[in-house]
Amino acid sequence: MLSTDEPISEASASGRGGGGVDVFSNENASWGVRSESEGEYVGQTNIIESNNPISRGQTTNMVGTIEITLLGIALVIVGDTAFWNTGLGIGYYDYLTNTILLGIAFICSSLCLAEMTATFPFAGKPSILVSNSGILTCYRFRFLLGGIYGFTRVTLGPYFGFIVGCCEMLQNIVYCSAYVIFVGEIFAFCLGIEGDNHDKYAPLFAFAFLIFITIVNLVGGRWFWHINSVFSILAIVVVLLYIFSSFGVADFGRYKLVDHTISINQRVFNIFSFFAPTAWFYGGIEMLPLACSDALKPRSSVSRAIVITAIVLFVFAICLLTISASLSPGPLMLQFEILPLVPGLMQSLGLTAEAASALMIPGIGISAMAFIYIYGKQIRSMSESHLVPSILHHHYGKHQIPFAAILGGSLLCFFLIFVYYFVSIDFFNGLVLVSNQASYLLYISIPVSYCIFKQRYDKLAEDEFKSPLGIYGAIYSLFMLLVANFTVLTMQDDVEYLIPGFLGYYVLISLYYFLWAMKRQGFSPEEQKVLFSAYIINGKTIQWVY
Repeated sequence: MLSTDEPISEASASGRGGGGVDVFSNENASWGVRSESEGEYVGQTNIIESNNPISRGQTTNMVGTIEITLLGIALVIVGDTAFWNTGLGIGYYDYLTNTILLGIAFICSSLCLAEMTATFPFAGKPSILVSNSGILTCYRFRFLLGGIYGFTRVTLGPYFGFIVGCCEMLQNIVYCSAYVIFVGEIFAFCLGIEGDNHDKYAPLFAFAFLIFITIVNLVGGRWFWHINSVFSILAIVVVLLYIFSSFGVADFGRYKLVDHTISINQRVFNIFSFFAPTAWFYGGIEMLPLACSDALKPRSSVSRAIVITAIVLFVFAICLLTISASLSPGPLMLQFEILPLVPGLMQSLGLTAEAASALMIPGIGISAMAFIYIYGKQIRSMSESHLVPSILHHHYGKHQIPFAAILGGSLLCFFLIFVYYFVSIDFFNGLVLVSNQASYLLYISIPVSYCIFKQRYDKLAEDEFKSPLGIYGAIYSLFMLLVANFTVLTMQDDVEYLIPGFLGYYVLISLYYFLWAMKRQGFSPEEQKVLFSAYIINGKTIQWVY
């Protein structure tokens, strides 16, 4: 029934998971699972043959550490070109301390995520099938799906996995819509379109750009990865150009903002009250495990890419913050700029505002395109598990392009852009706030999942990557992210809309889960293979049906 590609040794099979498992078949080709260490029947699994060419031995894996790192940069680089500067008003040193504290937390979180990805990369994990007479065979499979949603299902259970998956979908679609709108507005500004013409052409630019990046993702394969790499490198070059070209006009002693009159208590309050803008420097790294299906060696390449991306972005954050505090008009005024790199580029390179703004398009645009790639993977994953309509799992071609999920997500983006321009800007901005809170739930789920992972699955951990900080890094990350989330919920503008909005979304998706999805959910063939041993160790009684 199950097709495979790379057999491994019997000794390698029996050395996994501590205690081993006995899997026996019945006449209906179902598989029962018994844990030898516990001596009890755990559950029954219906494993059927997948129509997925990957499970029949056709590999589509194509990219390595460099390409996946550039995807990580693409997901986050928009935070270097916009949004982060609103925290400059508290002063350079306070905001620098804030950035370092949260940056270390995201690095610790990335180390946790990298270790879990090396263990459950949704590619190449062994599955053991045992008959009544003993071991039948043990093979290595290649799998398609993953992400925080998958890790949460393993560690916290199906319900919390569903909640995290829905938060991922909301974040990805809303952020993509916001970035596309941003690109449309920059195009209109660079072309000098104002007034009534702006209201006419800015939406057209946004819709046209959304169609373009959707087509790139629908073509997929090498075409997508080449474009992503080229524009990610362009975005990195723009950031480096800003940093190095500003050395000639920088005057740190003149422009840095330091208020010597405030008390220590006020300074501590400042440091811990402006985590919301700081998170833009780092948010998005958590999506990289979804690239496992395209990675040639997912255990090593994706894990390394996660850590490299986190470190690069941390260095960028410190450099941008320091340089921006050294340039006119200074941090006190720069906090109000929509595109904080533009004034520096105008000073150092003598560019016009339009030309400097145009340099921001690669970073913002590639982030939008990368989020389409991510929500295509994410929506298809949940569709394969019957958590969202099954029509969204359809794919095509040797690269398994999830065209139904991409089109479905892009239609939602199209709708949100329409809402922004023609219905209510306030509603769209409120949705962005709710998405920000959803992203914090994702951030927090990583160290929580890692702590459970270390307790339950540490024996499954691979040597490809292990976090040097271990559980201590997860605890620090969890503490800082909880503090950051608390400040977002209590000290951010428009918080009166944020909390009811997020609670409403949480209640809505919970009702959907308990009334519809819970009765239909299952595990796709790809998930069955990769999560097989994990759920046995977890001791859950779950029926897998697909």
